[in-house]
Amino acid sequence: DAARDAAGAAARDAAGAAARDAARDAAGAAARDAARDAARAAARAALQPTVDQLQDSAITLFTAMIKPQETAR
Repeated sequence: DAARDAAGAAARDAAGAAARDAARDAAGAAARDAARDAARAAARAALQPTVDQLQDSAITLFTAMIKPQETAR
């Protein structure tokens, strides 16, 4: 009986430790993912005006190349 009780207690302890480790790892991964996503969103927002400007410039250049008579005015 004592051996069975000790084995049961050891198994419960091991399962509890494994569950705690898994929860801690999952929380760490979630925090890392959230931080990465926030950094990406901030970078996108900071760069958006430049992206818009470059896209407008590319459209203007393309228009000038295909319809030079309209852009010469």
